[in-house]
Amino acid sequence: MNRLIRPAPMPEELAIALQARAARWNGLADKTRWTSEMRRALADDGQSCEGLPEIEAMAMFHGEPVGRFVVGHTVVPLIHAFSADDGAGEHGGPARRHLLPKNAFRVLRAGAYLCRKCVEEDLDFHGMSWWRRDHQLPGLFWCPKHRTALHLHQDAAVFRAPPSAVISEASCVGNEWCEELRSNALISRFIEIQEGLLSLEVPLSERVVSRMMRDRASDQGFHSGVHEVKRPLVSTLLREKVDPKWIDTLYGGFGETQDGYYFSIDGTLRGHHDSAGAVSYALVAAVLWSSADDALTAMMDADSTRGTQDRSAKPGPDRARLEAAYLENRGGHAAVARKLNLREDTVRQILDAAGFPALGAGMGLLKAAAAFYLDGESLNNASRMANVKASELEKLIRTSGQPFADILRRWVPVSAGDIPVSSLASPRRLMRKGGMPATSQGNEASNPESAAESGKPIAKTASKTHH
Repeated sequence: MNRLIRPAPMPEELAIALQARAARWNGLADKTRWTSEMRRALADDGQSCEGLPEIEAMAMFHGEPVGRFVVGHTVVPLIHAFSADDGAGEHGGPARRHLLPKNAFRVLRAGAYLCRKCVEEDLDFHGMSWWRRDHQLPGLFWCPKHRTALHLHQDAAVFRAPPSAVISEASCVGNEWCEELRSNALISRFIEIQEGLLSLEVPLSERVVSRMMRDRASDQGFHSGVHEVKRPLVSTLLREKVDPKWIDTLYGGFGETQDGYYFSIDGTLRGHHDSAGAVSYALVAAVLWSSADDALTAMMDADSTRGTQDRSAKPGPDRARLEAAYLENRGGHAAVARKLNLREDTVRQILDAAGFPALGAGMGLLKAAAAFYLDGESLNNASRMANVKASELEKLIRTSGQPFADILRRWVPVSAGDIPVSSLASPRRLMRKGGMPATSQGNEASNPESAAESGKPIAKTASKTHH
């Protein structure tokens, strides 16, 4: 049997970069040969992938449903966020399989963008670094997590190497410029709307959304439709509100054109199914709505395949789907809400009740939780080691213990202070150290290149299958 190492996909890891990482871990540099070996390994395991797009074979190889893999690791959901076929089904599904060969390994702008702080944190915690899909979004020049300027490597071929190996060759896009962009509310909304569209499992009806946006633009006094221009244009407002240099990164040469009807932007409001791409819809929506959440909600409510009910009234996701979204988004409640198309406050309540605490933007709470739960450190030691407040870690522990607390309330319907100490088990016996063995952080133990990335000697790794 042909046994290969199967690295676990990391959150937001680009498919093209994951493909290269899997090949490296198995000692293969040639993409064609790696694809052949991967398909042969699947066949040896009794999984037929003959005739399937490469991205679908990759999903099988890494043990994920193709729909989840496409939504989690490609830009297909953004490229095809709007569909002329209202009943086309989910991204990566049988009815949309024909779109995968052309788009599954695409990126939407030139070069490769990366965050220096992400690379440093990934090396520190996981022993490896990876290329993040969200850093490649059109118009995004800062890291959403660290809020610092991204670095750009001009050659997109570097996606086939780890970020840590090429960051010294990348140049910062400019801290002051990024701060200016990030402080622009319209640009920030645009980025958030793109992120929301990227997380949708099913495309929206372009016909319905375009008409809804046309009507809203008309209500706000903008020109819409195809008739003679007699009212202000959305493109005119954009010229006034955003840096021409920034908008030129979306539409090359836009800043050099004369004010007037600009089809790629103003054409979005024609109400036709072939009006524009998802980037243009997101940009126009950022003008028409005061918050990204409101814009995304309006699009989904208008979509004929979803109806007009309030998202908060929809049944909550099942446990498996909730865990998958929480894992994929590394404990970010807001990101999980976007992924599941639910209100953030609703998702926060569901996750807290399930014992899935919000981990925040940094790595501190994640490190503290790993030290406490996996390495058996005390609360104070774990918080000190991760440089977080003990009160923050305590809150996380209380949230993660919520399911047990619910059981306790059934057993002990009064406060602990009202119970005689003699009736309780010894706290020392209950808190005895041991139980769960310490585990190494991240994938370092099974990662043949993590030692190289973190500056440690590389140990020989036996060829084995990882699921």
